[in-house]
Amino acid sequence: EQGKYHQVSQDEATFLTLILPPLAIMNTNRPEIAELAASALEQARSINPDSIIPYLLLGLLAERSGRREDAFFLFDAAMKQAPSCYPARFGAARMHFALGRYSDASTALTFLKTSFPDNVELLTLNTRVLFALDRLEDAQAESQKAIILSGESGALYLLRAQILFAMVGRDSGARRMLNLASAELENDSEYMRLDGALLVREERFDEAIAVYESAIVLYPEDEDFPVRLGKLLNDVGQSDAGTTVLKGALSDGGDNIDVLKALLKSAVDREEYAEAGEYIQLILDLDDSDENLRQAVEIYLVLERYFIAASFSAMLADSADALPEDLITYGRILMSQEKADQAKEAFLKALDVAAVGDTRSIAHFELSKIAETPAERQQSLRLALGEDPQNFDALVEYSLYFEELEDYRNARQWLMQA
Repeated sequence: EQGKYHQVSQDEATFLTLILPPLAIMNTNRPEIAELAASALEQARSINPDSIIPYLLLGLLAERSGRREDAFFLFDAAMKQAPSCYPARFGAARMHFALGRYSDASTALTFLKTSFPDNVELLTLNTRVLFALDRLEDAQAESQKAIILSGESGALYLLRAQILFAMVGRDSGARRMLNLASAELENDSEYMRLDGALLVREERFDEAIAVYESAIVLYPEDEDFPVRLGKLLNDVGQSDAGTTVLKGALSDGGDNIDVLKALLKSAVDREEYAEAGEYIQLILDLDDSDENLRQAVEIYLVLERYFIAASFSAMLADSADALPEDLITYGRILMSQEKADQAKEAFLKALDVAAVGDTRSIAHFELSKIAETPAERQQSLRLALGEDPQNFDALVEYSLYFEELEDYRNARQWLMQA
């Protein structure tokens, strides 16, 4: 009444009087009103536990407040009471999608489509699910069906453009869909994101820069646009401007890993490895994944900070799923520290896990450097060349081996193969 929520007293607590007020304010953005509505619906549920209405309305309130798991539980409870209820099944499918459970969402939507084959909101969600599952051909076919049934729809044109952009050789189609969406969504953040990416792919760099600059003004809280702009400026040779944009974005929070990675790439491209070392440390504080650890090793080796490089390399080598390349790098660092026994262990472990001839050849070659006898050295070089006859370093080293023995004929023969 007059925009105010009528709080139900215990004396008025009949099922309908509890249900009707929440129905009137389902779209509220005021948490305190939503809380009162939820309380009323819980009372209604206790009065009539067999009704699906309280479950549905509570599910919608939970969804709008971002409590997706709670919303799914409530929609699922309604669905169990009334298996044919479309709002319950569609709500559960929405929550599967929102929670990243795309296969479950697809299963739920496939069941619904048998009864509602021309429902546009169902087709639209199914398009998004298929897109998320990387079933691009199916997604674009579903989007076309939704567009035909809905008529003019900027959101559907944009969704179809996103799908076509992800498909090989379909950029012109993506551009056509974007043009159709532009009248309705020209300043929409997702529209601008795709427009900028497509302009970059079309090598219309100045236009892409302008789009990203406008997006930063319109959506100052969206940290993706400064990252895109900074990367693009760096790629087109405006590294100072790109770095300035990225540092500006970083100063707003300091923990955006995408910004940090873009700044790291810029520093490496400019061969500013001391600066790169600062960024990789900040990145590792947020994400010490193997990929980031490998980059840290590379940077600190360039900086000749071998102790730090060794510590990160050891973390990779000690991993249960260490790559042979990680073990070889660790072995080389140990060799530089004159830890031959530990280096040998690393190279032998690399041989245990390496399946590719080239990698195995490198490991054998590294073992030849720390061989304790000439015979052991020769054996390692032979094994290296057996795995990869074109291993240049092994060929040169084998030539030197024969030269040291004053066997110049063999030395020349192996050198000629290098």
